[in-house]
Amino acid sequence: MTEKSSTGAGVFRDVINSIFEPGVNRGVMVVMNCAFMGLFAILVYLMFATRFNLHMQNKQLPNVHLRKEWDLRVRTWFNQPGRKLRRRNARVAKAAKIAPRPLELLRPAVHCPTVKYNRKTRVGRGFTLEELKAAGITAKYAATIGIAVDYRRKNRSEESLAVNTQ
Repeated sequence: MTEKSSTGAGVFRDVINSIFEPGVNRGVMVVMNCAFMGLFAILVYLMFATRFNLHMQNKQLPNVHLRKEWDLRVRTWFNQPGRKLRRRNARVAKAAKIAPRPLELLRPAVHCPTVKYNRKTRVGRGFTLEELKAAGITAKYAATIGIAVDYRRKNRSEESLAVNTQ
């Protein structure tokens, strides 16, 4: 084995000679190291190109051109603060328009229906005709002053009647 400078034609000659000589010479080592460095560089490039997604197998490399008119392809909420202000102004205007009445209808306190929840009270759909009669208000007049009326509900206990008529 002869030690020569491994640049240019010398490396090529060493690789050719290594076919006929046993063992590994300096030229083969240089070519193997260069090949390894090249493969490693390609691996690093592919990892950056696929954004470190190792499961990117036989797919096109991402080069997305969605920068033009992107707001037509997505639903944006840039108008959210303006809508919030518009809704608030509408609530204030409605409150001023129906000034003596409240914004929402007055509703009774009722018990929830099932055994699991019947100890709880919640806001009901409307007052019964019997509750309105005990309070001295007609059903038609109650609808004009902002009191909800439920024609279907019946009073099944004196306690709920007393709570809703006070």
